[in-house]
Amino acid sequence: MGRIKKGDKMFELTEEQRNRLTEWQNTLEKQYTGAIGGAYTYLFTPTALGLIIQVYYLKATKKEQRIDLTDYSSW
Repeated sequence: MGRIKKGDKMFELTEEQRNRLTEWQNTLEKQYTGAIGGAYTYLFTPTALGLIIQVYYLKATKKEQRIDLTDYSSW
């Protein structure tokens, strides 16, 4: 793990969010994305109200899919 510099943030998924993500990933039609993978893009957006969490599969392609894992009940 690299050194965390001043101002950097670490974001974590709750157990419920991890379970939802895993269930969603199991429904996807898997595509070969190269030797290093890279099929998933995790987007964490801190706001004044709370943290927006979105995960994209094959972002910026015709087969792009997304799940919103934001816990709106905590806002």
